[in-house]
Amino acid sequence: VGFMGSTHLRPSNVLDTLADQLGSRFQPNRTVWSDEALRQYLEAFPLQFNMHQKQTCCPHDESEVAAMEAFRLAPLLTNKACVISTPVAEKDKLMWEGIVHFAEVSETKQAVESLAPQVDRCQVEAFQLFKSRFDPERLLRASGFLDTWWPPSDKSG
Repeated sequence: VGFMGSTHLRPSNVLDTLADQLGSRFQPNRTVWSDEALRQYLEAFPLQFNMHQKQTCCPHDESEVAAMEAFRLAPLLTNKACVISTPVAEKDKLMWEGIVHFAEVSETKQAVESLAPQVDRCQVEAFQLFKSRFDPERLLRASGFLDTWWPPSDKSG
């Protein structure tokens, strides 16, 4: 199970619980800086884990409102990773549902064991849904930006 980035900014109780859950199966990496390196990393670790910098753990505080790390997930999902993430705020959860599999840190092992046999399917489904739901044109239209950028043409002339 891969993790893109450094773990040194993550709370120690989160990392301790993750170590109990996954042991040596947890493979953080902060040396992927090219498309080719990312491709190779995701071939080796198609199942990726996402956690938040200041998240609570063990137990998780339900009032925590962590936002999804979209900039971290975009290259992973574009390259067909299957992602398990710790919980996020409800609004974000709705946007990412079906793309990302949510699990508490203490439930990571169970989530990995559930997804591992079907990781290929998870990769394809997550990629397709991510591509559809986060299509740039669709997002720009939904935001109203394109209405402002391209005002209606004057047809009286």
